[in-house]
Amino acid sequence: MDEAVPTNIVVTCPSCGHGTVFQMPWPFHAGYGDQGFLYNEAGDRTLIWSSFDPDYQAAVGSKPPWALTDEERQKFEDRLPPAPSGGRWLFRNPARCVRCGNPISGPITETTYYLRYDGSVDRDVARGWGPGLKGMLKPAAPAAPWRPRDVWLGVVMAAVLMGAGYALVFVLRGLHAHPNVDLWYALFPTLFELVLLVPVWWFAGRKYHAPLRALGFRKFPGSVLGIGVGLLFAFYFASGIYNLILHRFGLQAQPDIRPVFGELASPWPLIFSTVIVAPLVEETFFRGFVFNGLRSRFHWAWAAAISAALFAAAHLEIWFFLPAFALGFLFAFLYQRSNSVWPGMALHFILNSIAMIGILVLT
Repeated sequence: MDEAVPTNIVVTCPSCGHGTVFQMPWPFHAGYGDQGFLYNEAGDRTLIWSSFDPDYQAAVGSKPPWALTDEERQKFEDRLPPAPSGGRWLFRNPARCVRCGNPISGPITETTYYLRYDGSVDRDVARGWGPGLKGMLKPAAPAAPWRPRDVWLGVVMAAVLMGAGYALVFVLRGLHAHPNVDLWYALFPTLFELVLLVPVWWFAGRKYHAPLRALGFRKFPGSVLGIGVGLLFAFYFASGIYNLILHRFGLQAQPDIRPVFGELASPWPLIFSTVIVAPLVEETFFRGFVFNGLRSRFHWAWAAAISAALFAAAHLEIWFFLPAFALGFLFAFLYQRSNSVWPGMALHFILNSIAMIGILVLT
């Protein structure tokens, strides 16, 4: 074990001129080639570990921390718990002045020199400074057994099946067929929704024999649902502004279906399809199958954006694309935070329930 030589240095903030004293374990505070370091978002704590730490290498491989790709950095960041003073340990975070909060030293992506703040987390097991990363890293997100290629084939399969369904509807209208209105507005939407489960069954179930847990049907921390509810309020606020803008141009995000309710013998089949079937099926397909499969190849944010775009396009409403995309990204974000499909499904249920209640009240 190398012997650390405590060295006090003073770093002067270029913005406010305040000098912060750091007690460094090494002269000249060099981050050596076998160390990694990250700052928290406040820039007042340092996480230090060894590049030879077996838990680090199990997480991202044998590369030194500054040589990781963006995807590998994200993978490592996602497995770290919050910093003691709050915020996340991130590769992009710089060291900050304790007085004014402006940067005083670059992040690990820019320099191998680090500043060790009081209260920092020393986990360099190689030098005996700490216990290593063992017990600190959160479990890795379980990888879906199906690949992105399977996802794209599944999307094509769903599109073909739904296209065939719409073609059938077009033919029926061309033949001037007039099915029972309850059948038309309740059964047909339910069948279109259930079509999305066919590729899920074909690839996840039949091809890979994956359990429901692989699709995200697993327990989740309640805090994730709380975050989702808060973000849902933000969505409603932004959606309200968006709808006002559309209204100024004589447009609306979605068609008014209130007149349909007056023609139905009972609104409950349609409500069941919208409130129960739609959240269950759409979250299983777009988040459990599409997003979960794509994030094994792409950064989760790209996977979320792709699945959200497909989710929005599936609604076939041009002016509803942006709100639907935002919702799809929100549901994927909750899946990423929890590795569970349930939080997004719960919010989807809440959203559709509020919409149905509003229609019933105004009808």
